[in-house]
Amino acid sequence: MRLRLTIAIVCLIFSGLVRPGFAQVASEDSVEQPSLSSVEQSIRTDALAPIEQPNATVTPLSSGAKGKLLIWTTAFGFLGAIAVFFSGMLDWQRLKVGTACDRCLKVHRGAGSVALIFDSASVSILYYLLGLPIFAALTEEPPTLIRIAISTLLFLASLFGLVALGTVCQFLAHIRALGQFSAGNVLRSFLTGVRVCGFVFAVLLLGSGFSAEALNGQVETVFGTELGQRLLESIGAAPVLKASIALAIACLASWIFRWVVPIASGSRPLLFLQTEGTVHGASQLARI
Repeated sequence: MRLRLTIAIVCLIFSGLVRPGFAQVASEDSVEQPSLSSVEQSIRTDALAPIEQPNATVTPLSSGAKGKLLIWTTAFGFLGAIAVFFSGMLDWQRLKVGTACDRCLKVHRGAGSVALIFDSASVSILYYLLGLPIFAALTEEPPTLIRIAISTLLFLASLFGLVALGTVCQFLAHIRALGQFSAGNVLRSFLTGVRVCGFVFAVLLLGSGFSAEALNGQVETVFGTELGQRLLESIGAAPVLKASIALAIACLASWIFRWVVPIASGSRPLLFLQTEGTVHGASQLARI
């Protein structure tokens, strides 16, 4: 009897000691359960959230770099014009007394000299605009031999492209006006290509207006949205806007001095000055 009683008391004591432990564990599980669910929820939210990729930063081209490019392109245009002037390779420099009268010689020499100044300005500004993205790419990272070689090839390709464009324009003008084509020199074709390409390029950039906002839209339209935004971030809208306006004025002024001024001065443009070997101004020579 005492043995049973002792066993019963021990069982009661053991059950009293164990039940609080189980109750404590159960209470801890009930407290910790919400924290586990919140952690899982945050993990799921982070997993479903879109991954943000860092945007590629574009280093703006400094004003000093733009100034250097402007100096180089200006020297290229005007030193080239001086060399061309003293070489005597231009069409108005090859006029002779038997081809035109003295008055026409004076008109075309004067108008041609002024037009050459605007042509040199057109060359400088056009290559300034074409060189801005290339120069920005070279200054964004350290220049390597491959980058310099690619830039040189692009420069040579632009020269050949302008010569080809000028040759095609001269061919169409001669066929339309004279019915035949007289091949000119490479220099004349190059300057014709610069006038045509520069004027069209400036009109495309200034097609929506003369403000920076309009230019931003046109640059994105011509070059595409992504490339246009990168170019504007690297170069800026102000130099492109000023250069485009100056390029349009220079190309238009060169055409005026080559076509309008001779007609206003009583002569004819060089394209119509001599047709089928007939000396210009037989009627005008009689008037003078």
